[in-house]
Amino acid sequence: KIFTELYSFVHAPANFHQSLLGLINLGNRNIFIVASAAVAQYFQGKVSFRGVQKGVPMNPAQGVAKTMIFVGPAITFTFLLYLPAAVGLYWLVTSVFTIGQQLIINKKLHDGKLGNIH
Repeated sequence: KIFTELYSFVHAPANFHQSLLGLINLGNRNIFIVASAAVAQYFQGKVSFRGVQKGVPMNPAQGVAKTMIFVGPAITFTFLLYLPAAVGLYWLVTSVFTIGQQLIINKKLHDGKLGNIH
């Protein structure tokens, strides 16, 4: 009742379709979306992890980050296998946007436009 009073200008749709462009039913599980989300998360970890310089030992935080590059996608794959494709699509899109954002940040760090951040 509160929702209808606050948003009286928004009407409930007569027909609600749980499909992505008529191709994938987002209410069911979809292995393609699950695998794509796991792969995207792997690349997100690779782009986000700043490698260690040769001859310099890794600190514990860098070791955990490097491990999570592989463990994170495995956990994601396992969780998304049991959830509707809509959750996997959300995860996939979020990972893709994060990759783009991190690439922009990495470029600005490389060009020195963000100063000396460690």
